[in-house]
Amino acid sequence: MAILYFFMVIGLILAAGKGTRMKSEETGKNKTSLSFNGKPIIQYGVDLLKATTDKVALLVGAYSHSIREMVKDPAVLFLEQKELLGTGQAVTTSLDQLEAQGFNPAELVVGYGDHMMFYTPERVRELLKVHKEKSAAITMVTTMYDNPNELAWGRVIRNGNGHVKNIVEHKEATEEERACKELNAGLYVFSVDFLRAHRNDLTLSSVTQEYYLTEFIAIANKSGKIVAPFPVPFNEVGIGINSFKELENSQALYQQLKK
Repeated sequence: MAILYFFMVIGLILAAGKGTRMKSEETGKNKTSLSFNGKPIIQYGVDLLKATTDKVALLVGAYSHSIREMVKDPAVLFLEQKELLGTGQAVTTSLDQLEAQGFNPAELVVGYGDHMMFYTPERVRELLKVHKEKSAAITMVTTMYDNPNELAWGRVIRNGNGHVKNIVEHKEATEEERACKELNAGLYVFSVDFLRAHRNDLTLSSVTQEYYLTEFIAIANKSGKIVAPFPVPFNEVGIGINSFKELENSQALYQQLKK
């Protein structure tokens, strides 16, 4: 019989991607193992969630050995994404593996391994507080940016009442949707009960052949569940790392903000 671990909140870091634009195939290293101002990118997320959640789980996949070499903390739980079918599948397979190992959290804080350097523990605690106060299925960080096409992040689409109804990925957005300046920053709290109920409802994108994590926002709305936005200034969100140019720009911005 499996041991049950009743952690209220598990922090899940997604770091399984191939890092094609970062030439990971040539270097043999996952991009999150690269140095960011003297510390591995992945370590920022580990430190952040260790300070704010009951347990940290790290989902690895491509070039996972390079992450394991960087993160030696025995308290961090490693999970594996064997099929790289997108961020939605990353979270559902993580939930399956957590449950198989006896973990039974109430919430998952989910972030991307290449985009957790700028957040503070205080912000994550506020995010969790809002999630619980709103009794939300999903609480998500949003941010405003004047030139949204420059970042190419998902757009936050609200209805006439100001409620978040959907996230449209940049690749699939219309010109009108791309003009939206409110962006999905990629840090979430999910109710695990909601994820369990809808883990099989994600659909495959016809554009990328992936399952998007952001589709859960539309699913929540259709199910009558609460999606709570958590707006954060862009300087507290920063730039994720999808290219060497972004790595350079992100480090420069970080140094500027930390002065």
